[in-house]
Amino acid sequence: MLIGGTIALAVVALAIAIVIFVRIPRRNGLSQIGLLFVLEAVYAFGYALELMSETELTKVLSNRVQYLAIPFLSTIWLIIAIRFKTPSYHFSLKKHYAFLVVPLLVFFAAQLSYFTSMDWYYKSFDIDNSLSIDNFGLAILIIEKGFLYFVNAVYNVILVLIVTGMYAKIFIKSSGIQKKQSFAMMFCSAITAVATIPIFLTTHTLGIDLSLYLYVILGYIILYATVNYEVFDLAPLAHRATFEHSTDPMLLLDDRFEIVSWNQAIQSLQSRPLLYRMPLKRYIRDDEVYSAIFLKQTSTFFIKEKRYIVETVDLKTKRGRINGYLLKFNDMTAYLEKIERLDFDASHDALTKLLNRRAFFERVDRYFQSAFRSQESFAVMMIDIDDFKLVNDTHGHLVGDLLLEDLSNILYRNLPDNAIFSRYGGEEFVGLLPQVSLEEALRLSDIARIAVENRWFVYGEIKIQIQVSIGVSHGMVDGNQDIMNHIYQADMGMYQAKKNGKNCVMTASSIQN
Repeated sequence: MLIGGTIALAVVALAIAIVIFVRIPRRNGLSQIGLLFVLEAVYAFGYALELMSETELTKVLSNRVQYLAIPFLSTIWLIIAIRFKTPSYHFSLKKHYAFLVVPLLVFFAAQLSYFTSMDWYYKSFDIDNSLSIDNFGLAILIIEKGFLYFVNAVYNVILVLIVTGMYAKIFIKSSGIQKKQSFAMMFCSAITAVATIPIFLTTHTLGIDLSLYLYVILGYIILYATVNYEVFDLAPLAHRATFEHSTDPMLLLDDRFEIVSWNQAIQSLQSRPLLYRMPLKRYIRDDEVYSAIFLKQTSTFFIKEKRYIVETVDLKTKRGRINGYLLKFNDMTAYLEKIERLDFDASHDALTKLLNRRAFFERVDRYFQSAFRSQESFAVMMIDIDDFKLVNDTHGHLVGDLLLEDLSNILYRNLPDNAIFSRYGGEEFVGLLPQVSLEEALRLSDIARIAVENRWFVYGEIKIQIQVSIGVSHGMVDGNQDIMNHIYQADMGMYQAKKNGKNCVMTASSIQN
C-alpha cells in the first residue's frame, strides 16, 4: 500500500506540474511551483522504485533517481519565496550560481558514491531485512552519512530559515489575501526547518523516508495558497462580474450555435423565454442579425428604443479549436447618442440649432453631386432681418438672441422638408430649395416672409414685431454651378429688397429693372 501510495503521489505531482506549465500563464510567476512538483514527482518515483527493489544494487540505483531532485528542492523553495515577494524577479544562473554550488556538489557526490571510492556524501550501504511494522514490512536501505550529507543539511536549514524570514517580513507588512498567503508559506517553511533537525541526530538513515511525504504535503499547501486565490477566488468573481452580473446581455453558445447559458441582463432584450439547448435561430428571428452572428460580423439592431451592437467572440482552446461562442449585446445607445450630439454640435449653429455655414456648404455640395444627372432646377434664398440692430439697441442682446432662435424656427417650419437651411451669420439666413422653379421659389419665400410679419415675439412684458427682406437666385444643376455665385446673386436681390422699402422678396434681376 505504501508503494502504491508513493507511486500515486508521483503521478499526481507530475500531473499538477503539467497543468501549471500548460494552463497557467508564465506571467503569474508560478512556473517555479510547477518545477517544485516535477522534483517531487522524480523524488517520489525514485523512492517507490527503492521500496519495490529487493537487492542492494537496485535500491542504490533507485536512490540515484531520487537524487536527480533532492539536492535542488531547497533552492527551488527559495526561488518561490523570491518570486512571491517580487513577481517581476527573473532568475538566471549567472546571477545565482552561488545557490547551486552545494546542490550540484551533493548531486555529483551522491551519484558517484557506491560505484567509486568517493564517500563524501554516502559512506556505506546496507539493507535492513527485519521487515518491521514500522517499515510496513519492507526491506529498507540503510545508508551511512558522509560529511557532505551534514553540510547539505546545514545549507538546507539556512535556506529554509531565510525563506521563513522572507515570508514573515511579508506577513508583517502586507494585508488582505497576501497576508494569508504569506502566513501559509511561512508556516510550511518553519515546519521544513524543524523537520530537518533529526538529520543531525544520527549517522545513518533509519526507516521510511518521511521527508518525501512532508515535502509533498507542504507543496500542496504552497500550491493552494498561491493558486487558490487567483484561480478559485478571483476567476469565479471575474466570471460573475463580466458575465453573470454584466449590464450587457450575453449568450453562451456551443459549437453548434445552441444556447447553453445566459446572464440576467438578457431579459432586457425581449420577453421570449430562453431554454437550455435552444437553437439560436429560434431566439434571434431577425434573419439579418442571425446571419451576421453566424458569419461573425458586427451587427447593429434596435430593441425597445435601444441600440445594440452584437459581437461574436470565439471561445478557443490553446490549440486554436473553437469550442463555442460568446454573444455580447453591447448597449451602445448612450454612446451613439453622444456621438450624434457631438456630430450635431459640430454641424449646427449653437443658438438657432440650424446648420452652420460649413455644414450648409457640405450638404449643398452633396446635393449638386446627386442631382447632376437629372439637371434639377433649384433656388437660393438669402434672408435678413430688417432693422435688427434696433432690437438689440432697444431691448438688449439677450432678447435679440431669443428672437433669432424663435425666428429660425418659424422660417424652418415654413420651408419645404427638402430645403437646406442655415444661419449664414449674424441676422442673416441662407437656404437652398431643390426642384423648384423661380416662381415657386418666390412664392415659398413670400410665405415665409408673411409668417414672420404676422408673428408677435413676446418676452415677458416685451412685445416685438419684425420683418424680413429676402433675395432669391435661381439656377440649374448642370455641373457648372457655383453656389457662391448664387449666394451673391441672392444677396444682391436682398439688397434690392432693402432699397425698395424692406419686407419684400426680390431677385437679383430686379436691380436692372
